[in-house]
Amino acid sequence: MNARQEAFAIRKAGMHTQKSPLESMLTPVDEQPGTRGQKRPHASDDESDDDQAHDEVRLWEDGFKDRYYESKFDSTPDDLDFRNNVALHYVRGLCWVLRYYYQGCASWKWYFPYHYAPFASDFVHIAGLSTEFEQDSKPFRPLEQLMGVFPAASCKHVPAPWAHLMSDPESPIIDFYPEDFKIDLNGKKFAWQGVALLPFVNEDRLFKALAPYYKELSPAEIKRNVRGDDRLYVGSKNPGYNNVRQLYVQKIDMQMEVHVSIQGMQGLVLLTEESVDYGGYLDSPVLGLDGVSNNMVCCVKYRDPKYDAGFIFPAKRLKGAIDPPRVLKPGDLDAEASRNWRPIIGMNGGPSRSQIGTETVFVRSAARESRPEEQLSQSRKQLR
Repeated sequence: MNARQEAFAIRKAGMHTQKSPLESMLTPVDEQPGTRGQKRPHASDDESDDDQAHDEVRLWEDGFKDRYYESKFDSTPDDLDFRNNVALHYVRGLCWVLRYYYQGCASWKWYFPYHYAPFASDFVHIAGLSTEFEQDSKPFRPLEQLMGVFPAASCKHVPAPWAHLMSDPESPIIDFYPEDFKIDLNGKKFAWQGVALLPFVNEDRLFKALAPYYKELSPAEIKRNVRGDDRLYVGSKNPGYNNVRQLYVQKIDMQMEVHVSIQGMQGLVLLTEESVDYGGYLDSPVLGLDGVSNNMVCCVKYRDPKYDAGFIFPAKRLKGAIDPPRVLKPGDLDAEASRNWRPIIGMNGGPSRSQIGTETVFVRSAARESRPEEQLSQSRKQLR
């Protein structure tokens, strides 16, 4: 009944949960057993050399391209056709991304079938590359998507009839859920920054394996596994509030689509049974929290505007658009301004952090406008 107490209990229980092997790999150096309370060792040249010794590609040495494809793709140096194939898939990926942002999703089925990118120098013979994708594809439904992204350890979050497919040795898709997999650091220092070499999920195989168990889903799970409409919430102070509220006042057909245009946003809306009456009361979905009284928000289902098949959205400069001034820093500054310029880290310009010996010193933002020697002097004063 007490939401805060419940959250505290969950958090406390999580502190005593045994870490998985993967989580142990993510433990920072200064939290490894036996190092608590000790200073973090400074990276020496020997350690740097040791890191480079495990870099089998060595981009700074001749032959790096052959080593890269052999290490990352298990491809021989003379297999140029394979390199071209990777490059073709990658360029198609660039086309998919551009179309996604300018025209919408080109295909819900397409994916880049490799864990690594090719070298730009292998973008050859791509003039005849087809930029067309499979039409009329649809995204995974909600529960199917969970089966495509969750590991076996998260089986409790998928329907029980499907959960055994993640762990049963006889499951036709057991290879989608390996308990152990390689993490390629790929030049990084922490496991969470590496490339998880997980198998790609085959959509057809996944759906075929799930098909016999759909009939065992509960009514609630069947309802969850539907791509429903978006919800549009319009507040009483919004210019379109009265128009939306009138749809409920007039009690139009629940299946009737109504075109709306609110502050430049257009689309189709329908009435929903989940809307709370004007001035009404909404029970809190979270135990222990107060409900919402005197409701002043209208809720409707929202659907994107409909366009004919093959419609091309115009991607062009808006009328009246003004380019911002072209500014490069600090190269375009005069000598004095360039000397005093300091980069701003982050969005809020908070205090920068400097370090002298083993003590950490916080320097106020105003110190950024001073010269380096002045900052050092101020840091020493604060240290004293």
